[in-house]
Amino acid sequence: MPNAIPRVRYLYGYLVFFWSDERKPLEPVHVHICKGKPTHNATKYWILEDGTIKQEHNKSQIPQNDINRLEKALKGYSEDIIMNWEDYFKEKPVFYTE
Repeated sequence: MPNAIPRVRYLYGYLVFFWSDERKPLEPVHVHICKGKPTHNATKYWILEDGTIKQEHNKSQIPQNDINRLEKALKGYSEDIIMNWEDYFKEKPVFYTE
């Protein structure tokens, strides 16, 4: 299992992170969220170019009331997440499109 680095931040007791070994080509900007130790079953959110977010899945089964709070916070931190992504991966960010 890859190292979950860098940690982006903690929100309401949940770890928000990038995997350090994202696939090549690099996937669009996204974060994983979980409680405790990072796993591949962490909830995943795409960060869209306009700062909105889209849930890919909630494999870690975060309760809906926590999801609502986390989503609001992620939207507020989306610019920081995008800058951290670019800084960490040293690539121009690509964004999810449907």
